[in-house]
Amino acid sequence: MFYALITAWCWSMGGFGSSRTSKAWGAVRANLARLVIAAVVLAVAATWAGRFPGRAGWGWFGLAGLAHLTAGDMALYGAYRRLGPRLGVLLVCSLSPVVALVLEWLSMGTTIRWNHGLWGVLILIAVGIAVAPREHPHLPLRAVVVGVSLGLFASVAQAVGAVANRYGYQVLADTGPSPVGVAAIRVATGAVGVGLWLGLLTVTGRGAPARPPDFHPHPRVRGPVWVWLAASTLGGPLLGMVALMKAFETAPSGLVLAVLATLPVFMVPWAWALDGEPLRPRSLLAGAAAVAFTILLIRT
Repeated sequence: MFYALITAWCWSMGGFGSSRTSKAWGAVRANLARLVIAAVVLAVAATWAGRFPGRAGWGWFGLAGLAHLTAGDMALYGAYRRLGPRLGVLLVCSLSPVVALVLEWLSMGTTIRWNHGLWGVLILIAVGIAVAPREHPHLPLRAVVVGVSLGLFASVAQAVGAVANRYGYQVLADTGPSPVGVAAIRVATGAVGVGLWLGLLTVTGRGAPARPPDFHPHPRVRGPVWVWLAASTLGGPLLGMVALMKAFETAPSGLVLAVLATLPVFMVPWAWALDGEPLRPRSLLAGAAAVAFTILLIRT
């Protein structure tokens, strides 16, 4: 579970790099660029170390990449555009751990201890308090219906990706696959999926959707776009993804996703330092509680 917490911290750092590269290149192209770079780096590292997993698990790890990095992220951005990032995060972070627990129980028979479940629920409640919108947005009914539907789909896709990873590790339990090799497969298939989606949008003349306006930063700290691309790639599909694969080695997918729900909490200090967003007592106190519950989950 400790590695899931590392993943949340890495992804919070990478998220601000992604915001800036998305503003420069568009969300889909920026995401594709970082996935391709990360896939190449991870593949070279896994090949050099001779640590690619056995072929019996490749299909499961590839499915995880397509479900999470292609289908899940596409739906997630769609939910963000309609509901706003706070409601979108709240919806997906609350549902994906529950869906993952159910799917892993049905497919692998995995159960969790009652105290682990309690800490997981408390983490989700604290994160919900930390990221809940300060005002009730007045959204058109159609936007709510479509946004919630996309959020539900993103939750299921993320859960499917997490359980597929766990199943791949179970298939290769005797060989102990390297998290670097697993991450290489996951990121590469995600990059292929995003590339095909971008190609389809280009061919049909629809163009890639823009990142939600709420995600366009008004940065306190600026810099060339390649610096932010490096931060986005390093924190996201490189270090963050390897840590996530390490977490999936031993921990049930639902608990891993519950810990990952602390991602918005870790983004608060980054938002203050890089974008000048004010620190609000509710977010700080609820965020501290979420991290405390995560530490208790790790220690029990």
